[in-house]
Amino acid sequence: MKEEDAYRWFERARWHDNGGKPYCPVCGNLEVFSIRRRRFRCTAKECKHEFSVTSGTILANRKATPKNERIAFGAAVGPPAGGDSGPAGGGLDSPDGQ
Repeated sequence: MKEEDAYRWFERARWHDNGGKPYCPVCGNLEVFSIRRRRFRCTAKECKHEFSVTSGTILANRKATPKNERIAFGAAVGPPAGGDSGPAGGGLDSPDGQ
């Protein structure tokens, strides 16, 4: 798995209810813009919150790359009951179960 693929997986998982598109975790504003690599800022005048895909999660402030976090997440969850699902995190190809 490539680093960018892992990052996209986290985006889809984090913002699954908005089709994988980021929105402000503070005010819920759907209008955000990218301010630098993998960081976003809310456009709401009274908010302007800066966030990333891991902000407010157990993965916030971690040094691990999205790829390594994805692998660890898959290993922690393990394969589904009743059979081998292949590599660590098998069955987790789509965060929305599709």
